[in-house]
Order: sequence, then C-alpha cells, then structure tokens
Amino acid sequence: MKYLLILMYFFMMGCTSYKTQLRSNGNYEEAIENSIIDFSKTNLFNDDSVFRIRYKILEENLYFISIIGDSENKFLYSKEKKFEENKLPNRFFIHQNKLFIWSDSNHQSNKEILGVLESRNLIQDEEQYGFYVLDYSIDDDKKGAKYYFCKNNLKKYKRVITNLGIIKTPKLNCE
Repeated sequence: MKYLLILMYFFMMGCTSYKTQLRSNGNYEEAIENSIIDFSKTNLFNDDSVFRIRYKILEENLYFISIIGDSENKFLYSKEKKFEENKLPNRFFIHQNKLFIWSDSNHQSNKEILGVLESRNLIQDEEQYGFYVLDYSIDDDKKGAKYYFCKNNLKKYKRVITNLGIIKTPKLNCE
C-alpha cells in the first residue's frame, strides 16, 4: 500500500508540475510563454523543431495565440537590403531546444534573430537564389494549437488542437 501511495504521488506530480511554471499575470508576451510551456506537453511538440506563433488580442479580456510546426520553410534574406527591410520574424523563444518564432509590431528586428535562423538553416540568400526560388509550403491537414487566455488570469485558458484556420472562440469564464 505504501508503494502504491508513493507511485500515485509521483504520477500526480508529473501530471501537474509544468502548470506551476505558468504565469498568472502579465500581457500577451507572458501568454505566449505560457502557451509554449503548455504546447510542449502535447504530441504536436514532437512533430517539428521549429514552430510559428501568431497572436492577437481578441476582445478586451482575451489573448489569442496559435502555434503550428513549420520546419520546412525558410526566410529570404538579402545583405544588400537594410536589415529592417528583410521580412524576418523579430521574436523567438527556445524551449527544450525547439525554436518558436513570431513577428511583434512592438519590437524591432535585430541581428540576434538572424543568427538563430541561420544556425537552424532557415535562411535563404536572396542574391544567391533569387526571390522566385524560395519554396513555401502549407499543409492544410497539419494540426496546430490555438490558445485563448484570460487577460486578468493567464492560468485560465483553453487549448484547441485543430487543423482549421478559423474556429469559434470557446467559452472561457474570465471573471
């Protein structure tokens, strides 16, 4: 009986331990971090090494974040252009050696993201290959995760795994 209780304790700790890493307060940046932590516990996390994030403020009380794997596509980069003229994501987060990237209008691009993208072979030189050689594929069957966070408590959220681009916002009691 004693061993059964110990085993149950470790099982319960293993199931809930990552939730202690989630932040309850903050803005969309903390909501993105929470979504990455939660996403790392899904089966989708094992499917890719690079993930793209989109975020949006849906209503006055909700943040929306979507995460989908995208290890196939590269970014076009030209040394001839001003750095800011290249269409690179400007934010990234590495979690368990997986790269999460997104664009954030509240931040400027910097060379750090270029180094991260180059280290993962995600840059294609525009001068060498030209614009039209860049392949970009979209898999309509690929599933991603959509997160809906309460602004006033980021630990209150819903995750929806789907391959649909647009879904109905789930009900979430944010009060």
